[in-house]
Amino acid sequence: MWGVDTGALNVYLQTGTTIQGSPLWALGQDQGDLWRPARATIRSSGKFQVVFEGVVGKSFLGDISIDDVSITPGACNAAGSCTFEQDLCSWTPSEGTNDFDWYRLSSKQISLIYNGTNYPQTDTTVNNAYGHFLWAAPDFRSNRMNQSANLYSEILLAFQNQAGVCVSFSYFVTGTSSLNVYSRPRPAGGNSALLWSVNGNQGNKWLQANVDVSVIASDFEVK
Repeated sequence: MWGVDTGALNVYLQTGTTIQGSPLWALGQDQGDLWRPARATIRSSGKFQVVFEGVVGKSFLGDISIDDVSITPGACNAAGSCTFEQDLCSWTPSEGTNDFDWYRLSSKQISLIYNGTNYPQTDTTVNNAYGHFLWAAPDFRSNRMNQSANLYSEILLAFQNQAGVCVSFSYFVTGTSSLNVYSRPRPAGGNSALLWSVNGNQGNKWLQANVDVSVIASDFEVK
């Protein structure tokens, strides 16, 4: 949804020939020159259809596009939620340098490629060696000091998070590594703000973190 005179995009539930009065999801005005994920939970005991409505703005200076529509059983996950069991969900890794990147692996897979023991022996979702998580480890054969691998959330809309959000996650940090969490305004135009940080060996075990993002003045992403 891009342009100074962008109208609105509404999503409705239709049962039979009747469209429900209030939209399941709605968004209006210019949202920037980028794709944004959206989700809406449908609660219906009978047959239904989903209706997308694009509303024209004041002039032709506004575009609305949709892509990759899917309907799956169950309620929608909260924005940014992911167990990493199936895929990366809406998270996007930014490729690091010199083989230092984020990988979606299980403990069993790591044991086949890595001779060390300072990695998680289970995940925190299914609690066994076959559960998946994200692992960032440098190429241990050479020096990778001060290099980083980044992971970005989907863009979170300011108007939907006016009271702030809580970012909860499990982490496993060993050696001399550091793990940092930032918020970054989107579209780009502001500096990243450090929200949380941990450094050094944390005991070779999974720990829990809850990080408050309390000031939501613009759309943002978590890094």
